[in-house]
Parts: sequence; C-alpha cells; structure tokens
Amino acid sequence: MNSTEDPSFYDAFKDDDFPIGFIVICIVRLMLSIVGLIFNGALIFVTFRSRRLRSRCNALLAFDAACSGIAFVCNFVTFAVVCSGKKFIELRQCFWLQFLPTIAMSLLLNSMLAVGIERLVSVVAPFWVNTLNSTLYVGTLILLCFANAVYTMVRLYPISLIETPDMPVTCTINDLYQGEVGMALFGNAMLFTGLTILCYAIIWATLRFKKAKQNTDQTQIDYTKRIFKCLLVNVIFVSTGYFLNVAVLILLTRISLSQVQIVFATYILGIITGISAIGTVPTLYIFSSDYREAFNEKLFRSAKQAQLLATVVGLKAGHAVATAQNGVQNVRRVPVQMASTYN
Repeated sequence: MNSTEDPSFYDAFKDDDFPIGFIVICIVRLMLSIVGLIFNGALIFVTFRSRRLRSRCNALLAFDAACSGIAFVCNFVTFAVVCSGKKFIELRQCFWLQFLPTIAMSLLLNSMLAVGIERLVSVVAPFWVNTLNSTLYVGTLILLCFANAVYTMVRLYPISLIETPDMPVTCTINDLYQGEVGMALFGNAMLFTGLTILCYAIIWATLRFKKAKQNTDQTQIDYTKRIFKCLLVNVIFVSTGYFLNVAVLILLTRISLSQVQIVFATYILGIITGISAIGTVPTLYIFSSDYREAFNEKLFRSAKQAQLLATVVGLKAGHAVATAQNGVQNVRRVPVQMASTYN
C-alpha cells in the first residue's frame, strides 16, 4: 500500500479532530494513572511508616511502587498533547517529556526481577543472606536496575534526537521505541519478565521441598511463604499485561491493519497494561497479612482518626458558636426585662 491508501496517524488527523472514541481511551488511561499514583503513593507511605514492613523485600517493593508511580505520568503527557490544539509534537520533544517515565518503566520491569532475586536468594541461601549488609545488598540490586535503564535510554537517544527527531507523535512511551532498536528493547523487557517468572517458579519448588536447617533459615522461609502468594499473583498480573502488550505490538506490525488501526490498538493495550499495573497494592492488601495490618493501622485507621478529629473539632466549633449566639440573645433580653420592671 502507498501512503495515500494507508495514511499515517499524523496524516489522518493533522487537519481533523480526533474521534471521540480516541479521546475516551485517553481519558480512561489518564484515570488509571491517577488511581495508580494514589495506590503507589499509599504503598510508599505505609512502608515508611510501619514497623512491620522493614525487610529488604519491603524496601524493594516500595522502590517498585515509586517506579510505577513515575511511569504512570506518561499518560498525563499524552493526554496533554492529544487534547491540546497542537495534537502532535516532534519526537525530540517527546523524548524529553517522557524521559523520566521511560526510565521508570524500565526500572519497574527490573525491580520486579530484583524482588524475585532477593526472595530466591533468601530461600536458597538464607544463612548467607543474613550475614550481608541489608542497605548494601538492596542498594546493589537497585543500582543494577538503574544500569539497565541507562542502557535503554542510551539506545533510544539516537532514534529520538538524531535519526527521526522531526517525526510527529502523540507522545506515548511506545513512540520512543522505533524500528529495530525498539523491537530489540521490547525483547529485552520480555526476557527480564521471563526471568522474573523463572525466579518465582524456583522459589515455589524450593519452598515445597526444602527444609530449614537453622532457626534463621526458618525465619526467612516463613516470611517468604507469607508474602510469596501475593508476589506471585502480582507477577502474574503484571507479566500477563506486559507480555500481551508486547506480543500484540510485535504482531500488529505483521498483519494487514492500517496505521490508524494499529495506533488505536496500542492505546487500548495501554489500558490493559494500566489495569495490571495498579493491581500491586490490592494484591498485597488481600494476600499479605503484614501489608493488610500495616494499611489498616497506618492509613485507614489514621484516616478514621482524622475524620473523628474533624468531627470533634466541628462539634466544638458549633457548640462555641451556639454559646456565643445564646450570649448575644441574653444580652439583648436584659434591657427589655429591666424596662418592663420600671414601667
């Protein structure tokens, strides 16, 4: 097909308004991002406030939540571009606008693997892990996550700023992953996701067949058993959403769909990915007693106490106002009574 028969998304809508369905999709993605920011912010808050959540795994999950929250900002950028009068911006501008969300998205996939590695080592070699400096151990895993994120941005930089900087885009993270480099980076992300699943498969097998040799070993194994189910469910949610997204993106380039249809499909896939990404906090709350108690204690109970305090303050303020009004009325009645006495 030539460009006249199959116009690009830009050619199709540069002079026309976007369809209402496309705007609705962008709004849904934006709403999911708002929910994701709230959920991940709550998880970070609870992790820092609760003494129950002081393990290395909890710290990595908080890091994962921070990455997820920043990654959700990408939909705010896209919504602002789509709903502006301009509708499209150059790829070089998009690169800088999506710079932090793209790094966070890369970190998010790597942090999932880091959590899996941390739990796997804690189960396979618990005595050795207990001898390590927790700050140094967690810091090393996070630095490795950043190393891969830097590699990703180094690969994306030439595409956005040298090869095709003037390409008009609506500015999603996917817009930065152009050509063979983009497909290769998608493949790397799928590899990391696959390794994460492999880690949890090994953890499951180890928990099923291994017996602890020491009390310290049993402590690590017991904790992993408590949190394993919620971590596994979370990995399944996120991995399914991401695998589906990447697989369909690769498939879309090989089937006979128009370029406009491909863009619509990728935006819809973004909704599926967003839904899977916001599932971390509900999963932790439902399947982990430690997180459930921490949320109830530090978030929900605090909210109830704040509401109760506001109610008490409101009642006291209302009582003070009523008292003041009664005082004014009494002052007004006194002269009337005195006047009637002397008449």
